[in-house]
Amino acid sequence: MSSGDVLQVETGSRYPALHRLERQGWVNAEWKKSESNQRSKFYKITKLGKEQLASDYERWGTCTKRTGVASSTVFAIATMTAFALSPQR
Repeated sequence: MSSGDVLQVETGSRYPALHRLERQGWVNAEWKKSESNQRSKFYKITKLGKEQLASDYERWGTCTKRTGVASSTVFAIATMTAFALSPQR
């Protein structure tokens, strides 16, 4: 998974992060068949996940206003990094 040259998340980081989000109740996962007819796990953000995202985004906006950093780009990078590096709970 990548976002151009701005952010790259390797498979070794992506799935542990998704599993942590699932354990925290921020996403739900469901096994389905993909378009290529393979069994795949699909993730969907929950109401709790949306609330957490809104809270984090608001907090990040306050921080970036104080530092003068472009909030949307840096927030996306910081969020993915935090999820990938946060300790398991």
